[in-house]
Amino acid sequence: MPAGNVRNVIGGLIMDYARNKRYFSPGLYKLSAVVLVIGFFLFLAGLITMLFVASAAVSIAVEGNVEPFVEPPKEIEQIVSAGGVAMVIGGVLFVGGLVWLIILHIRRPKEAQIDEQVQAEVKQLYRKALSKHSITEEMVQRSAPLILGGYVLDEKTTAKLFTKRFVAKVVVSGKAVSTVVDPTVALGSVMSASVIVVDEMSVIKHIRAPKDGTVRSALAEYTIFLFSEDNVFVYTQQFSLVDPEIKESVHKYAYRDIVSVSSEALKYGSHAFIVKASNGETLTVPCSNAKATDIRDSVTAFMQLVRNKKNS
Repeated sequence: MPAGNVRNVIGGLIMDYARNKRYFSPGLYKLSAVVLVIGFFLFLAGLITMLFVASAAVSIAVEGNVEPFVEPPKEIEQIVSAGGVAMVIGGVLFVGGLVWLIILHIRRPKEAQIDEQVQAEVKQLYRKALSKHSITEEMVQRSAPLILGGYVLDEKTTAKLFTKRFVAKVVVSGKAVSTVVDPTVALGSVMSASVIVVDEMSVIKHIRAPKDGTVRSALAEYTIFLFSEDNVFVYTQQFSLVDPEIKESVHKYAYRDIVSVSSEALKYGSHAFIVKASNGETLTVPCSNAKATDIRDSVTAFMQLVRNKKNS
């Protein structure tokens, strides 16, 4: 698909890159909120000014036994005029900011829509893996496919999120020391996004959804394992939600060449699925779409399959 296109059809679902950019670019939301707040306080300041001047004028009139506002001083007219201008400008900014915020909210995709687009792409992995490896569906019915992956975050961002969520300062012997507040994290609990260091991407846009607490990023990576009688076929796809770029990689392992299958804790509480081959190659698949226990179960089933094939 041409790079200039902003949409890509995935399994009947539209990947709307232009709309997704609004989800991962909250700057306009902040700007519209600022305009709204400025308008509100400007309107309020103008209203208070006019009410204060009117109250003061009435008090002066009562004390002087004259009719209020019959011949108001020029200074009062100027203050009243300034207050009226402030109210008009503030009202315009407030209404404009509110309308702008509503439009942005309507045009911004929901978290469920972002997840649906990702899952639609994931559903295509099976067919793409067959195509990339030039194999048929009948060849890989030895066992059900295994799919692992999730949203991608750069290491710096993940470290920051991890620290904010799981690390606290405690005083030990009069000194402040950082400590992990949840003991299960030290065992490598799965976070809501994979930890992948991407050298060419200094910043990967991400959003932590307030409702479900999930961190979603503009980049996702998934790996599918297909099992035949003699080989394990692996296909990995990294794709963006804000542009049409896709990166792919393929691996093929004979069961006899697989040395070990394991799960390992990565930095900052994330978990990975590890496959090591006799030629020294190591395949590391960061996971965020599965619980640590599910990953361990997958490791056990995978390794049992390898043992069975080697012993047959």
